[in-house]
Amino acid sequence: SSNIGVIKLCKELPANTFFRYLKNFGFGTETGLNLIGEASGMLKNPQKWLGLSKSSMSIGQEIGVTAIQLTSAYAAVVNGGFLYRPYLVSHIKTVDGEIRIVNKPEKVRQIISPEVSDILKNFMRGVVEHGTGKQAKQNGIVAGGKTGTAQKFNSKTGRYYQNKYFSSFIGFAPFERPKYICAVFIDEPVKQYYGGQVAAPVFKEIINRTIHFDETSDVYRKIAQNPDSKRIKKLIDLPPIEGFLAESAISLLESKDLDYKIKGKGTIVKKVSADEDKIIIELGPDKINMNRIPKLTGLALREAMVKLDLSKLKVSILGNGIVKKQSPSPGTVINKRTQLVLTCN
Repeated sequence: SSNIGVIKLCKELPANTFFRYLKNFGFGTETGLNLIGEASGMLKNPQKWLGLSKSSMSIGQEIGVTAIQLTSAYAAVVNGGFLYRPYLVSHIKTVDGEIRIVNKPEKVRQIISPEVSDILKNFMRGVVEHGTGKQAKQNGIVAGGKTGTAQKFNSKTGRYYQNKYFSSFIGFAPFERPKYICAVFIDEPVKQYYGGQVAAPVFKEIINRTIHFDETSDVYRKIAQNPDSKRIKKLIDLPPIEGFLAESAISLLESKDLDYKIKGKGTIVKKVSADEDKIIIELGPDKINMNRIPKLTGLALREAMVKLDLSKLKVSILGNGIVKKQSPSPGTVINKRTQLVLTCN
């Protein structure tokens, strides 16, 4: 029904107005990412449009966009209506530590008003809360986004495949003050193919991990100051421990003097939540496999934990912060007796 509404709206727009908005959102031109080989996508001039072109473009046909173009456009939708030039590297240092080149946010133009941006943000929140993007819903953080399910084009026949899809989900968090935007694209998913089924869950995991890594996140400080969010604060104090060996998770909780409650049976932590009094860890069976220990030195402890298959390892953690030493060394074959010690400071 949302696609029908979009098609109707776009059909009623004059061609030049519709084209101008597409160009203002950055379609048809390079973003200026300073990445060799960046494509400009495909956006034909209105003189070459056919009778159904506006309707087709409104649902992604007769137009070609890159992942960075689409992500930049979504960022403009949720940041108050401003298109910014994206960049990959924040700064470049010499071997002596002198900063030579610094990239900073560069505003290109305003596309829509802040009022329209707020309306669209609320639409996107509705997608996650009540619509096709429910599987992107976060615990304790309000997010918004939009699902996408596109038939792939067959250049040989000039028609769209009936059984090949390009599925996506683009979302942002937190809703109140967007800081992160994440675009997930899955080419030719199998079994399920709707964006809300295959891409939205990936977005959920990425955003959850990202916010946990960001220890300076102002949204988390704000939540922690809210007396009604004590249970969320407890989760903030933990690295992501889904996938931990149960005894390692319990050891970590006890080292942080956190009360916990165990649900279910198994050797692996499958889910973590909290009530007002205790951390709740839900256990399940081990279905993961990793053969060798990766290199972890130099990583933040939180990052190191994510890289490990903790279902196969007993992990001891000394200190906190950056991993300075690991034993056994990277490349060690993992067996049932392997015990990993991470020394941090």
